[in-house]
Amino acid sequence: MIAITVAPRYETKRSRALYGTSRALIANLVEGVTKGFEKKLEINGVGYRAAVQGKVLQLSLGYSHDVNYAIPEGIAITTPKPTEIIVTGNDIQRVGQVAAEIRRYRAPEPYKGKGVKYADSSSSARKARRNDDADADRAAQAGRASRPLHGRLVPAHGGACIGSCDHAGAVGQSRVVEAAARIDRLEAAWEKVRVSCRNRN
Repeated sequence: MIAITVAPRYETKRSRALYGTSRALIANLVEGVTKGFEKKLEINGVGYRAAVQGKVLQLSLGYSHDVNYAIPEGIAITTPKPTEIIVTGNDIQRVGQVAAEIRRYRAPEPYKGKGVKYADSSSSARKARRNDDADADRAAQAGRASRPLHGRLVPAHGGACIGSCDHAGAVGQSRVVEAAARIDRLEAAWEKVRVSCRNRN
């Protein structure tokens, strides 16, 4: 059994960062040689399928022609099922790169999930969009609720304003009722003034 020890040469922030990076790279190399790395892809869609022919991965993804992807050296691709692709190799970076290139031919669309996606991921774009829409609705309601409510009483025949009331800040249902009551009182007072003037004449 061979043990590899990695330690920083200097006690500096950069040395500690590089020490962690070096340790992770060496660990990936050891794991790649002993176990290997694997990336699974799933294909969703009517008529979508994949097949390996020699050193070429043939993809039918709804285009007018099949997509032929040349399998790089050091990478193995298998298709246990027509809708499943498994990418394996010793280099974690190359395995991830090949899987990303295959996925890029038909990235999954957000609603029905048609396309090529990673097997360990779920399409949550639709849920995220629903959450964004709900947040926008709540923000709009909060914006409407924070507007000041202002009422003015103006004579029917024209002229200057004889009374007003307003409520700044959050306007809930109780505040709206209160403001409406104040406007009603102003209207009642104005009606008394009109009646008094009519009686004097």
